Amino acid sequence: NLIPKTNLFMSSEIDLYKRDSNNIGHSTFNLTSFYLTLRVAPSRVFSFTTTYDARRNVVYYETYKFVIDTLFQNQLRQGLRFNTYIRPVNNLFVGLNAGYQFRSGDVQPSKNYGGYLNYSNFPLFDINPSLNFVKIISNYLNGTDAGGKLSKYFSNGMSISIGYRKLIYQFTTVPDKINQNIFSSDLSFILFGSLSLSINYEGVFESSNTFSRVFIDLTTRF
Repeated sequence: NLIPKTNLFMSSEIDLYKRDSNNIGHSTFNLTSFYLTLRVAPSRVFSFTTTYDARRNVVYYETYKFVIDTLFQNQLRQGLRFNTYIRPVNNLFVGLNAGYQFRSGDVQPSKNYGGYLNYSNFPLFDINPSLNFVKIISNYLNGTDAGGKLSKYFSNGMSISIGYRKLIYQFTTVPDKINQNIFSSDLSFILFGSLSLSINYEGVFESSNTFSRVFIDLTTRF
């Protein structure tokens, strides 16, 4: 924060040790991760952010994410990104973003763009609607993710939300497109004291397949 209304952040990782194909250890000095972001916020109405991300993709074995969601998130994270945040009126938030990545060995650059719109405490119903859109064109994936969500929070600590996503994507090695309708709902509330319960449902509906998942979380704090 050396310049007013400007924030610069950088991080990196360097490997000092590795094992070769014969499982023999060697000392090394290899820059394996680099991240840089510059954010300029002239006012509370809008801000601009530029990010360069060359961090390694850490593989997590998660049971609560579909493979396509993980691929989309990794593609949107890495490379050069530009983000614009706009707040035209109170409670209305608009975001626009675009990304570009080209690595050695790629047949073509990977590109993505999209945006989101959030409204906090919508009049009359006191709900929080949101819309989002993402388009990805990469070496191995071409897809679109668009959807919306309605959320409502109550004074007693309970919250409820419902959402819908339209996901259309195609792997470059497969000729057929995959068309998915995804419905989700979330309910969370405080049972008593510091004990809370949340129930999440997600259903993925294709022309010939259906996937449904339910997650139940019980949390207490001491």
